[in-house]
Amino acid sequence: MEVITTLAPYAFSTHVKDMGLGEYEQGFLLSEVPLGSGVVDLSAAVALCKKMNPGITFNLEMITRDPLEIPCFSEGYWPTFLKHLPTIGQNHSNGTDENSRGLCLP
Repeated sequence: MEVITTLAPYAFSTHVKDMGLGEYEQGFLLSEVPLGSGVVDLSAAVALCKKMNPGITFNLEMITRDPLEIPCFSEGYWPTFLKHLPTIGQNHSNGTDENSRGLCLP
């Protein structure tokens, strides 16, 4: 909600979608799901947008595809992040340091 609070006063239009998560052997699956059935608190998000900008326009964004595989348990996943985020990689090389725990544990 922090992002909405920060940006909504400047927005005149925004897209709306909901996301779902699932497990698979190499990590997790990420997919667009029907509104209200995912992890986004849409009621709160829409209310906050309207509060910050009563004239804001909402557009439904829905992509129909197979769930996106996020292979965060695989050997080759974390080096990509460590290469681009050197602060994570300073003391650890496999994505299990304190800064990356919220992303996915190998």
